[in-house]
Amino acid sequence: FLGGAAVGASIVERDRSEDLWPRVVTLALAVESVILCVFAAGWQSVGETPTAFPLAILIALSALAMGVQSAAVRRLEVSGIATTYITGTLTQLVARFMRPTLQSGDDRSRHGMLLVAVWAVYFGGAAAAAIDLRLSSLVARVLPIAVILCVVAIAAIVFPRART
Repeated sequence: FLGGAAVGASIVERDRSEDLWPRVVTLALAVESVILCVFAAGWQSVGETPTAFPLAILIALSALAMGVQSAAVRRLEVSGIATTYITGTLTQLVARFMRPTLQSGDDRSRHGMLLVAVWAVYFGGAAAAAIDLRLSSLVARVLPIAVILCVVAIAAIVFPRART
């Protein structure tokens, strides 16, 4: 994970533009998708019950990808959003809604709703992964890559150029 975080940070920290979605984030997520492709190919080649060494390699590849993703999302500087662990986002969500001064129209309320939406996506993703793995391990291997590539494609279209 730390190696992936280092790779991701080396990509996203070289450009400190103030864009909503910097191009370096898209690049980092593209790198993550390549790592996930290697992971999926490795999983496919070792089968459903890999021995210790191939399993260790698969774990390392998935941790590397998650480290890159964490660095990329951190670069977006959205407070309280964590993509590789849901407890941090859940803690932020609960803390925001427990504040006694929270009112429906203030920024904290809107940010809280963003956290609710993110957590709903986490839950939906976990449910989809469980169903996919049950139906087809190939789908379980390919779906995360497809999702990341969709994010990369959408980001490339919606945020095509950094400001100069």
